[in-house]
Amino acid sequence: MVALFFTLTWVLVLAPLYLARSAQSMSEGTFLSLPFDWTTFAMASAIFALHMLVSPILGWASYALFWVSWFRTYRRIEGVLQIPASRWLLPIDQSAWKSSHQLSPEWQVISERWTTGPIARLGCDYGNLVIAGASRGSDRFLALALVDGAGFVHDPFADGPVGEALTVGLLSQPPVTDLGLEWPERLLVSDS
Repeated sequence: MVALFFTLTWVLVLAPLYLARSAQSMSEGTFLSLPFDWTTFAMASAIFALHMLVSPILGWASYALFWVSWFRTYRRIEGVLQIPASRWLLPIDQSAWKSSHQLSPEWQVISERWTTGPIARLGCDYGNLVIAGASRGSDRFLALALVDGAGFVHDPFADGPVGEALTVGLLSQPPVTDLGLEWPERLLVSDS
């Protein structure tokens, strides 16, 4: 029964992380890329198995390592949640979009034409800047976001060290040459 509750506690850490990431547009990554301290957790699990064969003292070492794994996982989750999750949208005429003409050469083109989904990516110290196609009704957009190493989507212009580094470096100039279209009237919120 204790093993069941122990397993359930770790599932309650991992399942919400996985579901939160999966709910984000443009997110990517496998289960193993979640911000979880897999290495310490695996060591703690191995030592726990050994404690039954070798010495009960190893059980306490395993217990301590599970706490280290929990604390380090908590810190990684905190790091992921410090940068807000959002995308920047630019309304465009998708029929005129051609990635190789409208993106600088450092971008890795995934799709030459506009599509809903990834169009191009650019690696950086914080993961990847991703340009993707998005749509709402008959309107088409380019979406720009930072996708971190764990697959979570972040605002690349957010206040803080990551946003500041990107705006001084990779995003100091607009990533696309297309200036876009007027924002669709039906999507504007009036002040009155």
